[in-house]
Amino acid sequence: MAFLKENIPWNKGKKNVYSEETRLKMSIAGKKKRLSQGTKDKISLAKNGVLKTETTKKKMSERQQGSKNHMYGKCHSEETKRKMSKAHLGNTHSEKARKKMSEARMGIEFSEETKVKMSKAKKGTHPSEITRKKKSVAIKGEKNHFWKGGVTPENNLIRRSIEYRLWREAVFARDNYTCQKCEKRGGDIHAHHTKPFSEYPELHFAIDNGLTYCKECHRKKHKIKKVIPKPKGIKIAGLKRR
Repeated sequence: MAFLKENIPWNKGKKNVYSEETRLKMSIAGKKKRLSQGTKDKISLAKNGVLKTETTKKKMSERQQGSKNHMYGKCHSEETKRKMSKAHLGNTHSEKARKKMSEARMGIEFSEETKVKMSKAKKGTHPSEITRKKKSVAIKGEKNHFWKGGVTPENNLIRRSIEYRLWREAVFARDNYTCQKCEKRGGDIHAHHTKPFSEYPELHFAIDNGLTYCKECHRKKHKIKKVIPKPKGIKIAGLKRR
């Protein structure tokens, strides 16, 4: 029998219709059931071009907020996280999907309250070394939106690489962020190569080849003269304009 729009579902407006035992059975039955690709395509076509109204979106959002959310106060187990990660491994969004996602987010401005919440959620969290390397590879070379055909000198590329940043951090952490010359802690600190950077390329990222220096001590180590800008508006006697 076909379902007509004017027909009212028997369970509309009712809550807790099914017992816990029935729900469990339905859950187990649903887990075993897998939709065929043909069914998935039909569902996709049926929903294609259908846009939800703002009222519907708001209702759906409210039904999932706070204690109403099925994950409220819960966390995924490590095993579940691994399964989810494995299931999504290798999945990439098509260019069309990426464009849609980009357009959907365009012009969205977060409220100050949301910004504070996002800031608090990220506070104290640090991406792993593997994650940082992956991010670096993802935007390296031709993949970067600032790519200009490979005009950057090789030394600059090395000094801007994720490997170089990790080397600096490891040297700083080993020396407790303290200058090894004047013993000043913190501030503007530099990682110095004991054996010259240009002469020993194989030791670029060797932690034993690094020392922490403050800016002034590092300048003295390389004997770099501090440039003092000339004061403006002072005339020097004996000079003629050409």
